[in-house]
Amino acid sequence: MRALRRRSRNARRRRRGQTAFKILINSFYGYLGFSGARFGDGELAAEVTRRGRELLQLLIDEFSKHDCVILEADTDGIYLSSERYYDKPEELLALVESILPAGIELEYDGRYEAMWCYKAKNYALYDGHEVTLRGSALRSRGIEPYLKKLSDQLIRFLLGASKESPLQQLEDYRTRIRSGTFPVAELAKSETLSQNPDAYERLIAAGGKPRRASAEVALQLSPRPRMGERVHYYVTGKIKGRSADWQRARALALFDPQQWPYDSSYYLDKLDDWLERYAPFLGVEATRTPPAEVQGELFG
Repeated sequence: MRALRRRSRNARRRRRGQTAFKILINSFYGYLGFSGARFGDGELAAEVTRRGRELLQLLIDEFSKHDCVILEADTDGIYLSSERYYDKPEELLALVESILPAGIELEYDGRYEAMWCYKAKNYALYDGHEVTLRGSALRSRGIEPYLKKLSDQLIRFLLGASKESPLQQLEDYRTRIRSGTFPVAELAKSETLSQNPDAYERLIAAGGKPRRASAEVALQLSPRPRMGERVHYYVTGKIKGRSADWQRARALALFDPQQWPYDSSYYLDKLDDWLERYAPFLGVEATRTPPAEVQGELFG
């Protein structure tokens, strides 16, 4: 498998500045497409998009002519599989470079033993030593640690980096969550405050919406965290008349297994949702935890 990326000559000569160049160019493009900008030009922005897609499709067609299987492609690069040119990437590049316009050239960016494409712009690469993740769906900082560990194990298993299926790990999680012995820190969600807690409190007092779990948790802490800081919280059992996440969110630092235990049904449901999402990749049918096995309401 080869990763082939399309870059301008200037960016190739100055690798260290690639990220800066990309941000700058994307900013120019975004400005063009912004109707409220003084010098915005929607027609020109549309033309940039059209020509980019046209060039990308031209490359896809050309690689396909040489028996390459396209795995992932966007205006940043192309990932493809080719047994014939696996050890001869430069030969493959030479075959397709002739179709490129002046100022644009292809560059060999690396070789990987395996690639897992989850969805557009979300994929994992394995070079025989390390796994590299691309895309927010696979790298979200907001996902609970226990689900992140399951996903990491799934990815390593699918890429051949591990022989251990995540299904065994999932069943172990189910058993321990159901029994109430699972470490609450592994269940806790972590979010960055987008608003000052004092300002949020005044907004809510005036009838403002929406209510947010992370902001509610910030009000429980003393001293209160500041905007931009991260808060960690879990969801406690259902309280009579309170079912929304923000109503049952508790700061991780205030965890009390007796008075405020975590809601096992809530976290078992998340496991079920995880399995439902990834079951097709594992070749199994998604099964949900029987309702009789989850805990009831607190103070119900």
